[in-house]
Amino acid sequence: MTRSCFIFTSKIKAWSVRWFCTSKYAKRIAVVGSGPAGFYCSQTLLSGDQQCLVDVFEKYPVPYGLVRYGVAPDHQDLKSCINGFERTVTSFADRFRFFGNVHIGKELSIAELLCHYDAVVLAYGASEANPLPKLDCSIGNCFSARDFVGWYNGLPECGELKPNLQSDNSTAVVIGHGNVALDIVRVLLSRVENFQHTDMAEHAVEALNKSRLKRVLLVGRRGPAQVSFTTKELRELSRLQGLKTTLRGCDLDPIRKDAHRFDRPKQRLFKLMSEMVDSDKSSVDYANERCLSLRFLLSFDKAIGDSQHNLQAIRFVENQLTTTTSSNVNCESATVQPTDRFEEISASLLIYSCGYRTVNIEPGQFPFDAKLGGVLTDDQGRVIGRRGLYACGWCSQGPNRILAHTQIDAKNVALTVIEDLKKIPAKNDDIEQLLRNRSDKWISWSEWKNLDKIEQSRGKANAKPRQKVVSLEEMLKLNMQECKGEWKDFTFVVVADPQLGLHSTDGSNLSEGKEEMKNAILAINTLKPHPDFVVFCGDFTHAEPYSSAKAAQIRDFEQTVKLLRTDIKPIYVCGNHDIGDKPTAQTLQMYREQFGPDFYAFWIGEVKFFVFNSQYFLPISGMDMYINQQTVWFENEAERTDKEQPTHVIAFQHIPPFIKDPKEEPMFISRCWPMAFNIPCENKRKQFLEWIRRLKVKKLFCGHYHRNTTGQGDDGLEVIITENTAERSGFRLVRVYKDRIEHEFISSNSI
Repeated sequence: MTRSCFIFTSKIKAWSVRWFCTSKYAKRIAVVGSGPAGFYCSQTLLSGDQQCLVDVFEKYPVPYGLVRYGVAPDHQDLKSCINGFERTVTSFADRFRFFGNVHIGKELSIAELLCHYDAVVLAYGASEANPLPKLDCSIGNCFSARDFVGWYNGLPECGELKPNLQSDNSTAVVIGHGNVALDIVRVLLSRVENFQHTDMAEHAVEALNKSRLKRVLLVGRRGPAQVSFTTKELRELSRLQGLKTTLRGCDLDPIRKDAHRFDRPKQRLFKLMSEMVDSDKSSVDYANERCLSLRFLLSFDKAIGDSQHNLQAIRFVENQLTTTTSSNVNCESATVQPTDRFEEISASLLIYSCGYRTVNIEPGQFPFDAKLGGVLTDDQGRVIGRRGLYACGWCSQGPNRILAHTQIDAKNVALTVIEDLKKIPAKNDDIEQLLRNRSDKWISWSEWKNLDKIEQSRGKANAKPRQKVVSLEEMLKLNMQECKGEWKDFTFVVVADPQLGLHSTDGSNLSEGKEEMKNAILAINTLKPHPDFVVFCGDFTHAEPYSSAKAAQIRDFEQTVKLLRTDIKPIYVCGNHDIGDKPTAQTLQMYREQFGPDFYAFWIGEVKFFVFNSQYFLPISGMDMYINQQTVWFENEAERTDKEQPTHVIAFQHIPPFIKDPKEEPMFISRCWPMAFNIPCENKRKQFLEWIRRLKVKKLFCGHYHRNTTGQGDDGLEVIITENTAERSGFRLVRVYKDRIEHEFISSNSI
């Protein structure tokens, strides 16, 4: 059956209640990582399996991984894949969830994910830099490419990097001959105007504007024939205004005789490098010009610092190419051998681009070997020895693949997951409550979009696509402020006790009750403005659990609920006819599988809502574990709500604590039947009302009594009881304003 479920937040979410269409037959899949691999995998999962539910977990509050934090700011075209990712979220909003600021391996373990999901896909990329051997970490102004790129792209942990670009020594050395190294060179030597209208972090723009760097040496340990950067990237550098790009002719001479053997891309690159040898730009004043020099066959040996541990020079060992086969030394597989010669280069900044490496986010949970690429899988992406666990992208294939290769790999692994899940039953065990107990600072997709709007708005003021928020603390603070933005009135509807089958002696004739409920639903659809949701306040059907009529009644109930407009969402409250007057673990599990959690919280704007299971306050036995779960949840929510300060707190439960007065006597339905119209036990009623007070609930909507009435409690509590739909087709319309809450019962026939 289709049901509504929520991301249960512990903070105010501005109009961010998220309705999550699920089914007891749907498979749940967790994807760890929201970079390209994670999103490409999610796209295939959602489009390839029309019922699967995908939850994406990301350790940062924001999505997109390397696309956001790795792509150069002046290469906005490479970020166009984000548009496709966002279309995926929009298209599959009812089956996709985003859990940002959740670190798998810390807040949640892999084992816990496997317990709650039918499949878990690791797609967390390669987030660490390969170290530079022999580097003395006490020498200042030496950075990995990963950290420097993160610095100018606004990666939170790199915001305090503070590279010194104003030294009297205006030379920098970048080690590495890949495209990332060229990106860094371009950032260091471009005019700052090239980045003022990009999404480069503001602190980086300011630092580059004050930079005194004039010369960069791009150093690699192998020769020109073995470079990894592309012609396109090098040509872009060579065309920068005011930049002289050169290399020594002696570095190219040894390979000229073999250049005709190169493949066409390598031939084009060799031609471009040849044009840089001794290029004549005599009309330019070299003294004031920025300069890039390409150097080859040099391996880092030592960083030399002054007495203050500031970088002063870098010593390199000179190499020579060699091959262990009959291949020419100018082939790509040629290796280097160090010689006994050294070269020392004076420099004030060192950035080493030695590649990325993946990490084991939770040692012992899956086979991992960094030398072999990371997470160990078979050729279809299944993690070896861990049923239900998969991996794709850089975390399993190694960080040496372009975006197109990542896309193909992620798609293939997703198809493997889809095929494997056809062979197993759905677990249908949501992880939300566990996550709420571990972390109260995770970010939903709608919250990310709030932050996205803030970044874009700030950027627009400066003719930039966005101005990134670079602090984790500010991200969370801004999200809270945004959620407490402009108030918006809204409405919702309470439908009490549909109780299909109430008028049938044997429970088989559902026509009368179904027609009454249908009339109410159709009337609700005509309301203007449309209500945000309809809460069914318990007793959806009349038959007891496990009775022969129950399944048929539930089918009729869910078919009638489907008549609701798609923008009006159903919320379910557990009643005594739904799990039994004397509930058991089995009847409760049946309810949860069909309708979702039996107690939870959600937000709309500045209003917090609670749904309680009132059966736990009756004299029942054998349910202590579940009663305790709600008790612990109550305590946690009371503490959270006190900090959150919502404008209103509204609650729903089936059985009212009292009908008119908190001190009234138990109102048993009959002498021989323990079921009552109110909470009969005085101590349990007092306990419940104390929780209600701590949760700051002022309006409590109930059913069960089959009459329209209200009761007044202490601290301004109003208990509103709504007549059952089975007896009289109608509903209660609730209007929520910033300064008040109004409600009225409306007959379906009056609309």
